[in-house]
Amino acid sequence: MSISHIQEIFIHAVGTMNKFATSIINHKSRIGFHYYPDTVHYRENDLQTWLPELASLNASWIVLQSEADRAIPEQFITTLIKSGIEPIIHFNLSLAEPPDPESIAPILRAYARWGVRGVIFFDRPNSRTSWPSCGWAQQGLVERFLDIFLPLANCAIQLNLNPIFPPLEPGGSYWDTAFLRSALVSLQKRGQNQLLQNLVISAYAWTRHACLNWGAGGPQRWPETRPYFTPPNAQDQRGFRIFDWYLAITQAVLLKSCPIILLGVGAPADPLVLQNKFFSQEEHAAINLAIAQLFAGEKVPDPFNPEELLEPIPDTVIASNYWCLTADPSSPFYNQGWFQEGEQRLKVVSLFKEWNNKDSTTTTGMSDNSVSTSSLEEPPSAPSEWSNPPSEDSPNPSSQEESTDRLPAEEETASDTPSPSPSQTLESEPSQTLHPIDHYLLLPTYEWGIADWHLEVIRPFVKKYQPTIGFSLKEAYFASRVTVVGNTQTFPDEELAALRAAGCQVERISGDGTTIATLLAER
Repeated sequence: MSISHIQEIFIHAVGTMNKFATSIINHKSRIGFHYYPDTVHYRENDLQTWLPELASLNASWIVLQSEADRAIPEQFITTLIKSGIEPIIHFNLSLAEPPDPESIAPILRAYARWGVRGVIFFDRPNSRTSWPSCGWAQQGLVERFLDIFLPLANCAIQLNLNPIFPPLEPGGSYWDTAFLRSALVSLQKRGQNQLLQNLVISAYAWTRHACLNWGAGGPQRWPETRPYFTPPNAQDQRGFRIFDWYLAITQAVLLKSCPIILLGVGAPADPLVLQNKFFSQEEHAAINLAIAQLFAGEKVPDPFNPEELLEPIPDTVIASNYWCLTADPSSPFYNQGWFQEGEQRLKVVSLFKEWNNKDSTTTTGMSDNSVSTSSLEEPPSAPSEWSNPPSEDSPNPSSQEESTDRLPAEEETASDTPSPSPSQTLESEPSQTLHPIDHYLLLPTYEWGIADWHLEVIRPFVKKYQPTIGFSLKEAYFASRVTVVGNTQTFPDEELAALRAAGCQVERISGDGTTIATLLAER
C-alpha cells in the first residue's frame, strides 16, 4: 500500500478528531476591527473607502452592528467575504423587548445565504444597565437570560449560523466569570448539546490601564481571586488577558476549550474608563501594536513594563477586534476611531501599516545558518474557526446533569476515540514503511504564518539531533519519534494519543519561549 494511501487514512482519522475540520478558512491574520458603532454606513462608497484601509491593516475580521428588523445590504456582506474579511454580526438587542425568533429568522436566513457564519445576540447581559429595573431585581438572572437567548441561538443554528455567546461586562454588576460558569452549567442541564458542540464565546478584552500581562494564567495562577473580590497583590480577569479566565471556565465545566473572539480590544475601549483618564496617542499606538505583534507570535515587551515580555496568546483565541475603525463625527465614540474626518488618522494607523509592510520573509523561513525545511514545503491549512452546526437530523450525545460545585464527568464521544493505528489497518506493511521518518519536530503554524520565536528556540535542538522539521500532524504519523512543541490548546492530548496509537514515541515540550528553549537544551 502506498504512502499516499496511508496518508489518506490518517487524514481522515485526524479530521474526525477536530470539530473545525469540516470547514477550512485561511484567514491571513487574527486581527479585526469594530466598524462604525451604528447601522447606517453600509453603502457602496463606504466599501470603496474602507476595504483598502482594512487590507492595509491586515484585517481578517470585522464586527458589524445589525438591526433586528433590517439586514445589512447583501453587497456589503458579500464583498467583505470575497475580500477575505469575516463579518461578525452583532445584534445589540433589548432584554426588555427581545425579538421573536420568527420575526428575525428571515434576516438570519439571508445572512447565512450570503456567507455570514457568526452572529452575536445581546450585549453585556450581566450588567444592570442592560435590564429594566424590574427585570434586574428578580431572582435567577442567568436562567432568565438563557430563556431569552436560547430561542434566538437555536434559530440561528437551524439556519446554519454559529451563535456566539455574548460579551459580558468584565467584572460587571453580576460578576462575569460567575455568570459565564452558571450559564455553561445551565446549558448542560438543559441538554443544549447542539449549541455546546459549536460554542464560540466573545469577551471584552479592555486593556484599562493595567499592564497587558494583567491576569495572565487565569485562576490557576491567581487562585485567591474570587468573584467580587480581588485581594491585594492578586490579579483578576478585568484586563486584556480575560481569555485566560474564560478558557479555564470552559475547560472546567465542558472539559474543552471553546474558541474565543475578543471584542473592544486595545485602548481606548471602555468609555467609562476614559471618563477618568485618556490615553495619549503614543500610549494608544504602543499598546495596540504590541497586541498585534503578540498575535503574530512575536516576542513583545509590555508597553507598561518594558522589562517584562508579554505571554503568548493561545490558538483558541481566534480573533482580536480593535475598537474602533471609525465613527461618525456626531458619535460619542468619534475621538476613539482610528480614522477620523478627512485625512486625520491616529498615530497607530501609520505604525500598523509600517509594521504590516515590513519584509515577511523572516516569518516564512530561517537564516542561512538554520536547518532547511525543504522536505516539508507546504504546511497544512489551518483548521476552521467555525464548525458547521449539525443538522436537525444529526444525533446528539445525551445530556449530562451537573451541579455548580463539582466538575462534570468526562463524556465519551466519537471525537475522543483515537484513530486506529497503522498496525491495525495495514498489518501487511513493513514497519519501515509506516515510520519512514526517524525523528519529527512538530511545530505549530498559524493562519498568519510561523512564529519567529519558535524558529529561534529550536536552533540548538536542531543542530544536535537534526530532526525533520514540520508543521503537519498528518506527517508526524510517519515518524518513529515525535517531539511536539506546543501546549494542549495547540495540540490537544487526544491528537497526541492518536500518534502514540499509531506507534510513535511522543514527547511534548510546552511553556513560554525561555521554558521551551531550556527544555529542548536539556534533551
